[in-house]
Amino acid sequence: MRRVIATSVAALIALVGIALSFERGGLLAWVGLIVGLVLLGKTLVRPSKLDFWLTISAASLWAFAWAGTTYYVISTWESGEVVELGIDMPSGTHTARVWILDTDESPLIIYDAPREVADFLLSGVPVRLKRHGEESLKRPVVMLSDELPEEEVNRVYELLAEKYGDRNAATDVFYGVLGRSRNRVLLLLRMDSAR
Repeated sequence: MRRVIATSVAALIALVGIALSFERGGLLAWVGLIVGLVLLGKTLVRPSKLDFWLTISAASLWAFAWAGTTYYVISTWESGEVVELGIDMPSGTHTARVWILDTDESPLIIYDAPREVADFLLSGVPVRLKRHGEESLKRPVVMLSDELPEEEVNRVYELLAEKYGDRNAATDVFYGVLGRSRNRVLLLLRMDSAR
């Protein structure tokens, strides 16, 4: 019975690793895929009494790595100024917590949005911006970051580094370790007043 459980857990780790590798990539997805396949091969080819504890330990460590990394990223992001965007979509209200930059022209937000939210924002809809407890209606000028000149994108990243400093490291950890969903679109929103 323990061999069946060990084999099942190893197969589950590998399957989840495969799914995550295709969906988002990231170091932890690939680690799960490789560890799952190695453990599956070991339990099938060279079974031992330790396989049960080995697979349970590997699954637990992998889950704790996901949880710990997620906690680090979110708590680091939330330690800087975070504003809340409210987007009234046909399917309901979508809420996002994002960083904001104050520029000479108007506030600027970088948002790695789900594709359906990005498409909706690109249609020119107003959004609710909650900052310092005050809510205002804005009609952002929405730009795809891929379509902006490189120097403009670099300037935005410089502003992020100035305002958020070392917190930017959490973003690198997020994309490198947890990966980025393939369903996301990186947007820049210039928060003009509602027109």
